[in-house]
Amino acid sequence: MTDQRTLWPGYVYPGIWDPATPWLAWARLAQPGRTRIGSIGIMNPNSGPDVAVLPDWTGAVNHARTHGHRVVGYVHTSYAARAIATVKAEVDLYYDWYGVDGIFVDEMSNLATDSAYYRSLYTYVQAKPAGARLVVGNPGAAAATDWQLVTATKSADILVTFEDTAANYLTWTPPAWCGAYPIDAFGHLVHACAAVDLAAVLTHSRATRAGYRYVTDDVLPNPWDTLGHWPAQATP
Repeated sequence: MTDQRTLWPGYVYPGIWDPATPWLAWARLAQPGRTRIGSIGIMNPNSGPDVAVLPDWTGAVNHARTHGHRVVGYVHTSYAARAIATVKAEVDLYYDWYGVDGIFVDEMSNLATDSAYYRSLYTYVQAKPAGARLVVGNPGAAAATDWQLVTATKSADILVTFEDTAANYLTWTPPAWCGAYPIDAFGHLVHACAAVDLAAVLTHSRATRAGYRYVTDDVLPNPWDTLGHWPAQATP
């Protein structure tokens, strides 16, 4: 299985006008021939859309989309504890300010008892403009069942079923229910990956059917503020 795309948590200010800033990471993400068309960058101005439009982010979003990629806006849900009205208000700001292609739902609960919360949020995004309704859910681990993807309680189009270190990833296997869905329903985010382990991690991502993936040598507390192992891990 080789038809993978990049899912990059771009949790870094783009800084368009200063070439010394990580804006270069957003530029490299969209470099022709390096990243498969339809890859996804996750914008995260301030654990959400922040309080005003930021022109540098507008530039980053437009740059990625011009090159055939999608950008989704980061919101967090505190595992269904955050007020749904607050989350939906942030969703609206991403669409109003940046015309995003969808939403990245972080801190997603894996408990089926929280399905109504996430179904409500998913349905809210589905009312946005056609072609811009992508929902990426990030529980960071696989749930016991497929409730987040099954039609009646569908809460995400892409589900991040792994977010952890390379050491843990290399011994991880997805639950059996994942096999009932196409590869583009799943994303894996891997950090703390040494260069010597990159090939094995990429091979494992294919074996575990990750339609979307991102691998970095960066580490906690924020392993997502660089474009790690680039272009070695790119998805051409």
